[in-house]
Amino acid sequence: MINFALLAASAYMLIFLNTSAYTEAILLSAVIVAGISNRKNINALHLSVVLFVIISVETCIQASQVLIPNSELANVWKNTIIYSTYLVFDAIALCAVIMRTAISRTLKPSEVSSIHITRSEILLISVYALFIIVNILALGENFIRNLEHLGLSESFASKYWAWDWVYYNYSTLKRVVIALQLFSILMLVREAREIRAQTA
Repeated sequence: MINFALLAASAYMLIFLNTSAYTEAILLSAVIVAGISNRKNINALHLSVVLFVIISVETCIQASQVLIPNSELANVWKNTIIYSTYLVFDAIALCAVIMRTAISRTLKPSEVSSIHITRSEILLISVYALFIIVNILALGENFIRNLEHLGLSESFASKYWAWDWVYYNYSTLKRVVIALQLFSILMLVREAREIRAQTA
């Protein structure tokens, strides 16, 4: 019950509090707890390290504001830079999670028999796939809404100027997926408890 309450409270903050600092702090804290809880489980420990690197890099990117394009650019190109950067980053993150078992086997060849994909990894693969889908939708809508910048006539492009649902709901969609990401990370902690209970 306490775990559910903590998860619900964290999810609420991630979804409804549009503050990047809180989001990154919660995610990094959850990953650290997961890593410590699973320090004797090579699969969960390595996954925690991978997630820590991914989230830390994303935090640094956001904190450095490198995604704030030149103010002279048209909004369509500013949005293209932002969405494309997140799309590439999420694709790399997805590949990193998918390749985690291969990374673990490379780092710990003596423990190959105990290396396997975890339930949390399956969830995280789905989460990063959702991140990619959200960014593809945002990028596609961005182009459709700004067809006049792509060489089409303004009279034709104006038919699609109202296509802005993803644009205005982008941050909400991302926060919902981030809440799922948090749930996946907390699943690692739960798995650690289950393993300890089985070996007790």
